[in-house]
Amino acid sequence: LPAVFAMGALSAVLAGACVAPVLLAVLALAGGLYGAGLSAALILPFLLGLGMALPWPLLAAGLTVLPKPGAWMSTVKKIFGSLILLLAVYYAWNAFRAVRPNAAEEAPLPGFHRMDLGRDDAGEWEALLLAALENPRPVLIEFTARWCKVCHWMNATVLRDDAVQRRLQDMSAIQFIADHPERSPADEMLRTFGISGYPAFILIPAADAPPEERALPESGGDAPAP
Repeated sequence: LPAVFAMGALSAVLAGACVAPVLLAVLALAGGLYGAGLSAALILPFLLGLGMALPWPLLAAGLTVLPKPGAWMSTVKKIFGSLILLLAVYYAWNAFRAVRPNAAEEAPLPGFHRMDLGRDDAGEWEALLLAALENPRPVLIEFTARWCKVCHWMNATVLRDDAVQRRLQDMSAIQFIADHPERSPADEMLRTFGISGYPAFILIPAADAPPEERALPESGGDAPAP
């Protein structure tokens, strides 16, 4: 029993990182609904715990129908070992493609002005940004990097969607590529908008919007994006 208890405690510590986001979301939802006057919202964390606990007795009962241990387990071990090795090779290949210096450029996004904070002249992208802010149309800014897999997926699917492209026609859209976010000028710009990861999108209202809606955080601060 002490050994089983220790295994359970260790499993709880290891699984906590996976469960915590869901638990926090449920607690926030329950607190918000309770604050709005819905007392029954307090049962939500209990239902979460009940839902997480119910599968285990069913799983334990299902173990009784498994075949008895024998030589077949060695074959299963080899099969799963091969799958794990293949996954390791797959992830290693993805990592190599992400960090290699001559990674292929993806096709430019329609409707976006692409600027590279590490290659293009600072005067060019500063002038482009100022011109966009003075334009009466809303401004959409995307911060991305060539090594960002999620960014490539967003650029290849969501941002090329016909409905999104139609909305972009009424905006001034700029794509800033910052492969080295720790270097200047990318570091200053990311801290200005309070950005800590990619992809990041900032939507600035049109120039004719009220001043408080167009207020930008001061450079170097940790204020959230407008």
